[in-house]
Amino acid sequence: MVLVLQQRAAVAAGLRQQPAQRRPRFVVTAAAASRSLPGHSSMGTWARLQLARRKLDLAVREENYAAAAQAQREVALLTERLPPSKALLNTLLQRLDAATHAACALPEEEEAANAEKLAVLERLGELADWDGAAAMAAALHDGDAAVAAAAEDALWALFMECPTPELQTQMRQGVSLMRRPEQWDQALALFDSMVRAAPTFAEAYNKRGTVLYLMQRYHEAIADARVTLEMNPYHFACASGMGLCCAAVGDNAGALAAYQQAVAINPRMSALRQHIMQLRELLTEEQRQLDHE
Repeated sequence: MVLVLQQRAAVAAGLRQQPAQRRPRFVVTAAAASRSLPGHSSMGTWARLQLARRKLDLAVREENYAAAAQAQREVALLTERLPPSKALLNTLLQRLDAATHAACALPEEEEAANAEKLAVLERLGELADWDGAAAMAAALHDGDAAVAAAAEDALWALFMECPTPELQTQMRQGVSLMRRPEQWDQALALFDSMVRAAPTFAEAYNKRGTVLYLMQRYHEAIADARVTLEMNPYHFACASGMGLCCAAVGDNAGALAAYQQAVAINPRMSALRQHIMQLRELLTEEQRQLDHE
């Protein structure tokens, strides 16, 4: 019964996004991924803009007004040079930051500020730019439940954004195949082909891992989960799925670490807290027995 419930939970997570490896599978390093994924260029205008903002913040904190003025000019210049999509992202992130500060500083403005955050997070999900991932992940910790839920939806939209229309079609087909056990082999083959076609697309590994979990090929699923999390450290569902796989192979310490990672990313995964407590107690008892041997 427990396995059935876990399988249903895995399918539910996988139908939105999930982890995978045992036979030699095509994988990619995090370094290669960072060179290829959208929004990860260390030499672009966006990256230089973020550096200039950090310099500005530091200068202000140190009350170095000459350096602050210079950094402010640099920020303005780089902002003007942003391409349209990054300019939109920049505006959205500024609006989200302003609304977050307003909600904290002005209780009477909290309702309006939360409405603004909801609107911005919806647009961030539609934009699906990885340079907005950190802000969306931070919003998972928002004190307003609706805002945190909107942040989760925005991140799922980002995770599921496929590099090409062809891969988007394959993703829909694969998710559909996952719904029936007799079609899991087909789903696995499809996600294998997606990994080969787009080796830096984290969600292809995640979905493949979900299928491997359902097929009880837990070690392979754990391997794909690790790859997914290297590429996408915000993937709370993948971390949760890895915890299920670790528990299935008797790796209680690994399961505890994975569940803790999932909750640290997304506090909304409150159901995992009971598992975390139970695993802590189990590991404590195991250690106690070892100490007495």
